[in-house]
Amino acid sequence: MLSSLQFAVLSLLLAVSFLELARGAIPVQGGDFYLPGRGPSGAVKEAKRTGHNLSSRAPGDDPQSSLTLNETQVQQALTNSGLNASDPALTASLTSENNFINFCMTQDVALTNGAQNANGSCNPTPMGRLLARDKMPSSKFKYPKNGSLLIANTTFTVQLTVRNFETGLYSNAETNFFSAPQTTNADGFLRGHSHIVIEKVASYTSEEPLDPSVFTFFKAMNAEADNNVLSVTVTNGLQPGVYRLASVRYPHVHLQISLIFISDQYGH
Repeated sequence: MLSSLQFAVLSLLLAVSFLELARGAIPVQGGDFYLPGRGPSGAVKEAKRTGHNLSSRAPGDDPQSSLTLNETQVQQALTNSGLNASDPALTASLTSENNFINFCMTQDVALTNGAQNANGSCNPTPMGRLLARDKMPSSKFKYPKNGSLLIANTTFTVQLTVRNFETGLYSNAETNFFSAPQTTNADGFLRGHSHIVIEKVASYTSEEPLDPSVFTFFKAMNAEADNNVLSVTVTNGLQPGVYRLASVRYPHVHLQISLIFISDQYGH
């Protein structure tokens, strides 16, 4: 049973707790508080250290609509250029104390703003979700195979087998180009679509890099895969010659896949 002194101390502690809440203190994980104007409490500091995403906002302040970087999202490693004496050939990374949120202000080009700009642009949208090693997508052409001989000027169908990839998802490339972070499905696999391109080359043994703006055939493979196989028809086929067939996977907003290795195999 509590003594009078213990009861008085307990009452005081409860009163202080309610006072902190009245002043805008926000409970977070572990029963700790974040006090606006007074900095983070222990729980928020721990969240920064561990990378956990704890709530540290006032009621009604949605971090997904706020124009302020949430302090739990600051990546301390970005202040390090990465240089070290063990490898003098290293190139210093750019550094930032605020996740590069205003980086595009340093670039003398327009913001991407959902559009494809032939003159170049700067995109401030975060890269988003990075894939686990065992979730990386890969692909292999099922037809035509490497070195196949096709009848000129005759329709054929390109078939591409994909793995670890949720297909059939694409956004409006005119208004939502690079406009959102990369995402995954509940299983951790990339959500998006594929493209293929056919380019004419001088010969089988040609080593000359091709001009990426010049191609014979290009097509987005936006439909869902059938038994993990994507297909696209090349109507009227190709003129006589030697061609290179290539493909790439994209998130649904057409970003280059962020910082993961993509394996495109051609039947070697």
